[in-house]
Amino acid sequence: MAESFSQIGVPVFMADVKGDLSGIGAKGVLTPKLQSRLEALGVKYWHPAACPVTFWDVFAELGHPVRATISDMGPLLLSRLMNLNDVQRGVLQLIFKIADDNGLLLLDMKDLRSTVQYVVENAKQFQTEYGNIASTSIGAIQRGLLTLEQQGADYFFGEPMLDIVDLIKTDPNDQVMVNILAAEKLYNQPKLYAVFLLWLLSELFERLPEMGDVEKPKLVFFFDEAHLLFTNAPTALLEKIEQVVRLIVQRAFVIAPDSRMGVLTAEERNQLLNHSDIYGKYEKMLDRESAYEKLTNQTTNDISATNPVNQTTKNTEDNGFVGGLKDFLFGSTGPRGGKKEGLVQTATKSAVRQISNQIIRSILGGRKR
Repeated sequence: MAESFSQIGVPVFMADVKGDLSGIGAKGVLTPKLQSRLEALGVKYWHPAACPVTFWDVFAELGHPVRATISDMGPLLLSRLMNLNDVQRGVLQLIFKIADDNGLLLLDMKDLRSTVQYVVENAKQFQTEYGNIASTSIGAIQRGLLTLEQQGADYFFGEPMLDIVDLIKTDPNDQVMVNILAAEKLYNQPKLYAVFLLWLLSELFERLPEMGDVEKPKLVFFFDEAHLLFTNAPTALLEKIEQVVRLIVQRAFVIAPDSRMGVLTAEERNQLLNHSDIYGKYEKMLDRESAYEKLTNQTTNDISATNPVNQTTKNTEDNGFVGGLKDFLFGSTGPRGGKKEGLVQTATKSAVRQISNQIIRSILGGRKR
């Protein structure tokens, strides 16, 4: 079906859990088993052919990286993924609002984490304008972010962000792409899988125009091993799927595809990746100045501004201590020019006096008792 859709100009998006769907990018091989199947179906003409394929991978290992920004995801979708209650969701919305008001771009996970910390440290300052920011809600948000990070959210959140127009591109032969999401590793991270699909469905729902009966669909989704996706799926994802999906296609038996029924080799996959029209567009992650960098620089500047004062105070204290010790040992001059003897001078005079007395006694003779 995916092959046929591509041939008639309908873009396809497929989640490949086992890796065997990648063979659609290579020509099929006429095996004895396939030959007997074609004969049983009465098919006389079978032409092996490959479909134009674009590979995607959230972990950037088996395909082009797939990324979105924290701001594009938004506080509502994030809060639903983290199962926040109404109060906690309100605090997360406040954090996004404070970031917007202070020019802090929320692009990746470290941006959001540093902004949360910034809000915590300045909670009293923000309380008047934005309302109370409960520490318990902050704790729930931080725990939710930690859960997402542990499942690999750092790979997904960042730039450059995926443009869904790249999912409906055509090749030089006017065949539209079959987009294959490498999900062998991703399906083991249900939270991250849900984050990606929730964002993608939201993007499609918002950006594609609503149309009536059309000659052919704009995009077709195939979910390999769908039960793995929907078992224990977050409520937010299920609701979004119900909102977007309007038609369920039942499984059917069809003629054998022209492409390979099997896995591409690593060399074949790399060749397709390296010759992709969008190669180089998403491979290098961007990390421009955003909330994390601004807040880090602000902290560094605050420390730098504080250190000279501390150093001056320390030097003053040190000079005062050394000066006092010097006066104590060697004496000092008063405001009117008077001299005050120090410990060294006093001790020296005492020692000289004792030595002089001993010399005099040795010459004149000691007292007799």
